[in-house]
Amino acid sequence: MIWPEFLKLLRAADRSYPARSGLVAVRVGGVFDAASVPAGLAGPVIEQLQDRAGPIGPILSDALTEAVVFLLPPCSAENRKWPTAEGVRVLARDEVLLCPLPGFSVGGLAWLVPPGRLSAGDPAVLEPILAAALGEDRTQARS
Repeated sequence: MIWPEFLKLLRAADRSYPARSGLVAVRVGGVFDAASVPAGLAGPVIEQLQDRAGPIGPILSDALTEAVVFLLPPCSAENRKWPTAEGVRVLARDEVLLCPLPGFSVGGLAWLVPPGRLSAGDPAVLEPILAAALGEDRTQARS
């Protein structure tokens, strides 16, 4: 996946929001999947992702809902065994995600890691790190 394509999508997204709002509405599923987690978990999870060699992908912060959204490759998040903690969810296909243009913060929405030339995050890496941050022991589940 080439993230400049995502930037094009942001620029060409649903124009139902006034241009002056600085937000674009992007549908989940076509170009990316998304996993939303409580903002309180974001710091430790992002730290662990940064300690790994691979890309962490674009990450969107929503201060109003106190959530952080990790963008993942399309068709990659749905069939994973995500933690069942409150606030952890995979956004449904065709669900609308409001995004500010990269470099901007609008109405509590801001990119922690903006889309650009970065690769998408890897759900196979994110899911166990998130489970560990929540204190879930995944070793017994895989035995």
